[in-house]
Amino acid sequence: MNVLIVGKTSFVGQGIAHWFAQKEPQPHVDFISVRDDGWKNVDLSGYDAVIFTAALVHRPDVTEEAEYDRLNAQLPYEFAQYAKAQGVAQFVFFSSISVFPSLRSLPGGCVLTPRTPLQPDTVYGRSKLRGEQLTQSLADEHFHVSIVRPTYVYGKNCRGVHI
Repeated sequence: MNVLIVGKTSFVGQGIAHWFAQKEPQPHVDFISVRDDGWKNVDLSGYDAVIFTAALVHRPDVTEEAEYDRLNAQLPYEFAQYAKAQGVAQFVFFSSISVFPSLRSLPGGCVLTPRTPLQPDTVYGRSKLRGEQLTQSLADEHFHVSIVRPTYVYGKNCRGVHI
């Protein structure tokens, strides 16, 4: 199996690669950066799956919703379109629990159920939800789209939440 992780310096992407390295048989894992348009010239036809972990997150200096939308919704959508056109069968989009309202505002406390509404209350959460919707719109019998919504991401050398 050949897997491409989008987000060369992504904390989550590095963790996924470490997890894959412990599996037998080990899949072949590559990384790609999307910090510039160079990815548009990369041949993806040899990959079975793309895992999109690149995102704009934990940047209080960036407040423009358009910038979050560009990086967390439009970019994954464009990459998914490109992957689909090149015959990649599986696209995994790493979203966020932030697509739900603040957990403190949920009826019944911090409990998520299948009926919990998708109502993000942050710029980041709204951009991730748009990314989910856009990438899911590409799904068909030949191109499977999976959404992963991690809760808090933390650990050694994580730039995000520190617990």
